Amino acid sequence: MALKVVKGCIIPAGESLSNGVDCTGSTRMVRILVPPEWTRAPLTFQLSPFGQDYQNLYHVVTPGPAYNSFEAVVADPPPGCTLTLPAGLGEGVAWVKVRSSGIPVPQPTACEFGFVLEVPDAVSAAA
Repeated sequence: MALKVVKGCIIPAGESLSNGVDCTGSTRMVRILVPPEWTRAPLTFQLSPFGQDYQNLYHVVTPGPAYNSFEAVVADPPPGCTLTLPAGLGEGVAWVKVRSSGIPVPQPTACEFGFVLEVPDAVSAAA
């Protein structure tokens, strides 16, 4: 496996939701690069298998016989940080959007996020 950086996930100035970015061909998203222009807010995600009809990302846990779900939220990432996803998260991501969430927090300036993806060696050589 190798690593590949994908950029172009931009929350425009005055908005709280980014465009979608294609992460197909990866086996796992391992890190999220938060831009230095980021105005602090909870960070949430929307996913799509084909780049349309995005849905909010929720995790499902089974602490017993019942299934419980919760929205995937990074509580308050600071500007210019790198978020590392623990093993077992970030697998199977095809298309992704990011959102400054909670009560939507419009970003005063455009914010471009990057994603560090784990990809098969043949894919990284072709990139």
